[in-house]
Amino acid sequence: SYRIAYFKAILADEKKLLGVIRDEINLAGGAAAGEMWYHGARKQHLPYIHQQETCVIVTWMRLLAKLTEVTGKSRYADELEKTFYNAYLASLNRPCDEFAAYTPLNGSRSRGHRHCKMHTNCCNANGPRGFLTFLRSMVRAKGDAAIMDFYASATEKVCIPSIDKDVWFEVYTYYPKEDAVTITCKTAGNYTLTLRIPAWSEKVDVSVNGKG
Repeated sequence: SYRIAYFKAILADEKKLLGVIRDEINLAGGAAAGEMWYHGARKQHLPYIHQQETCVIVTWMRLLAKLTEVTGKSRYADELEKTFYNAYLASLNRPCDEFAAYTPLNGSRSRGHRHCKMHTNCCNANGPRGFLTFLRSMVRAKGDAAIMDFYASATEKVCIPSIDKDVWFEVYTYYPKEDAVTITCKTAGNYTLTLRIPAWSEKVDVSVNGKG
């Protein structure tokens, strides 16, 4: 499709894309000031205005999700996970009914305001898309494999192309607060389950039916 072609064009010069991650993404996984790159990794401690806008965070997450899907490279899923658990969730207020407009690393939040004569502010309008992006990216399929990129307690379904069949998983975990994840395969069949190993993890133990 044209969307796949678009992302392949982006990846034609992947060094530039990785340069954005290196030079622009701050330690919380956020980005941009005034919706522009500004060497954010190096200047993240400085008081730039309009830092880390929620709309930018969500757009960055959506790009990372598509890059993970197109390339199959876990480095993009690692970045998406960092952004989701830090910059994105930090943009929610305590009752979780409103997204901030900006969440700079000094810990302050500024409320959104109306844009383009809309009845709501754009951060509240775009904010929920971050949750949808993360949830849709939790498990994907390729060939004979179900690929689990993210870990959260959920019931998940994915269609395995090689067997043209929906397979179901039940996941139980307090990740990332705790480091244990239990995955139950609820559908019999001949398919592979591939697990993303987070970049930060130095040691991973996997057991199947109680056997390591």
